[in-house]
Amino acid sequence: MFLKWRVRSLRKLFLILFSSCLFGCQIDNNGEFKVDNESHTKNIDKEKITNLKEDVNMVRSFEVETYENAYLLDTVMDDLNGDGRDEEITLSITPSPFDKETGELLFFEDSHLFQLLVKDNEKTYPLFNDHTDGKLQYWIEQSAPKRIVLLEERGVGIIIYGFTFVNEGFEKEVILDTGVTFKRSRIEW
Repeated sequence: MFLKWRVRSLRKLFLILFSSCLFGCQIDNNGEFKVDNESHTKNIDKEKITNLKEDVNMVRSFEVETYENAYLLDTVMDDLNGDGRDEEITLSITPSPFDKETGELLFFEDSHLFQLLVKDNEKTYPLFNDHTDGKLQYWIEQSAPKRIVLLEERGVGIIIYGFTFVNEGFEKEVILDTGVTFKRSRIEW
């Protein structure tokens, strides 16, 4: 009984290994990684992967959906790209944290959608366009090159981003990511 089970297990293992070798990954003579899937061979180039990682850290201009019930927290004008014209930097939150009729502060148990947008004529750069259960603050460094420093304060930690304009977009860098913070001061100044 044990021997039959063992033989069946080995057969299944052999079938799985054979299938993965036959239809799975291969390394060609140049040492490049290839995936052969349904007779389509794709070469994965290390340079393309590096460029893709760099592209993830670039915020490019595109049409961004803005929401009619958003509450505009802040608007600042400043020349971020050095062209001599001011760009409009806006920070908004959806849904509005204030009641429209009474003006009272509302509390939500879930997260809010924050949008930090830079508008330059027809171009819009969404530096932050995501839900968070904390709050956002930003500053504009006035040293050359100018940089927007964004603090995302979440319920469990903080992330500080830096955004600097280069060529056709904003380069994004993570300055600090605390991950999960278990203890913190609750003192507000």
